Amino acid sequence: MEAVNEEIKLPPGTCILESQVSGHSYDPKKNCPGILRAPNGCILKPGEKEVLRKREIDFYERIKSGEDPMFKELSKLTAKYYGTTELKVSDKSLEFLVLQDITEGLAEPCVMDIKMGKRTWDPLAGPEKRAKEDQKYSELKQTYSFCIPGFQVYDITTGNLKKFSKEYGKNLNATTVIDALKIFLNISPDHPPCRELIVKLLSSLWKILAFFRSQTKLQFFSSSLLIVYDAKRLRKFIQTGLTEECNSKSEIYTRGVAVPISSSSSDYSSGFNTPKSLSPLSSSPSFSQFIRSGKDNLEKTNTDAFFNGSLGRHLNNSHIKLCRTHSFDHDYDRDMIEMKEDYASLLEELTGKKRQDWVRVAMIDFTHVFPADKETIDINYLEGIENLIKILESFLV
Repeated sequence: MEAVNEEIKLPPGTCILESQVSGHSYDPKKNCPGILRAPNGCILKPGEKEVLRKREIDFYERIKSGEDPMFKELSKLTAKYYGTTELKVSDKSLEFLVLQDITEGLAEPCVMDIKMGKRTWDPLAGPEKRAKEDQKYSELKQTYSFCIPGFQVYDITTGNLKKFSKEYGKNLNATTVIDALKIFLNISPDHPPCRELIVKLLSSLWKILAFFRSQTKLQFFSSSLLIVYDAKRLRKFIQTGLTEECNSKSEIYTRGVAVPISSSSSDYSSGFNTPKSLSPLSSSPSFSQFIRSGKDNLEKTNTDAFFNGSLGRHLNNSHIKLCRTHSFDHDYDRDMIEMKEDYASLLEELTGKKRQDWVRVAMIDFTHVFPADKETIDINYLEGIENLIKILESFLV
C-alpha cells in the first residue's frame, strides 16, 4: 500500500487559510491543501476537478471582462478576481484561482458560510448525486432554503475563538438555526443584538436580493454567501456605545418602517424572538434606504500638528479619551494597542474619514452556475436570501 504523506509541502511563502470554515480544507490523507493565503494577502483557491475549475474560472473571467451589464453588477457583489496561478504542492502542480481575501484587515474575523437554495445539485448531476445532496442539511434547506456548512466567531466577552464545523451545521433545524445565527452575531442575554452590525449586514444582503429579483439569465446551485465582521470592532462599539454612521436620532428604514438606532448599547431592546413563520417571497425590505459604508483609508497626518492643533480644539468635545499615563494592571502592550485604537478613532472623527469597513458580505463558490433554461428568476436562491433577511430583520424588533 502506498504510504500517505503526513504533511503536505505547501508552495513557498503560502500558508493555510485559518479562517476557512467550509469546503475542502487541508487534508494530508487526500493530499488536499485547502484554501491558502499568498504572501501578498490574496486567497489561493485550488481547483478540485478540472471541469469544475474551468467552469468557475470562466465565470470569474466574464465578471472581469465587464462587458455584460449583469456581470458588471455581479462584480460589485463578489470577491475580486485576479486570475489564476500554477503552484507546486508537494510534488504535484495545481492551478489556483487568485481571489481577494474578504477578511483582510480584520483583527478578529467572524466568518459564516451560508449555502443558498433548497436544491444544491446542478442539472448534470446523476440520481445518486442528487439523492446525496438532498439528504444533506435536509430540514434546514426545506424550511429556509439555505444551510450553514460552518462558521467561526470570536466571543466578545472572552475573546476566545469558537469554530463550528459542517457536522454542527448538519444537525441544525428550523429552530436551532436561529440560535446558531445568534451565536455568530454575539447575541446573548448579556449582549442584545447590535443594531449597527445587523443593519450593515442587511444593507449588503438587500443589494444581493435586488440582483436576484431582476436577473433571469443564470441559475446558482450550491453557491454561498460569505458573511464576515470584526469582533474586535463590535466589542469596541458595544463598550463605548458609539455609532460610526448613526447618532441617537438616526433612523434606518426596513420594509418602510423607521427603526431607531440607539447610541448606547444599554438602550437596545432585550427581546429578540423570531417570528413564528417566515414564508418565502413575502414582502421584502425597501432597497431605497441603504447605509453607505465608506471604504476610505485614513490619510497620513502629522502627529505633532494633530495633537497641538486639532486635538486641542476638539478633545473637550470628544467622547474618546487619550489621557492614560500608566497601566493599572501592568498590561502595557494591551494599553498601547487600545491607545492607538483611540487615536485612530479620534482622527477618523476629526478628519471625517471612515476606517475600513468591518462588516462584509460576498457571493462565493461558482462551480455550479448554469444558464437559466427559460430566462426565469432563480427562485431557489431567492427564497434562501429572502428568509435569511427576515431572520436578521427579526433581531431588530
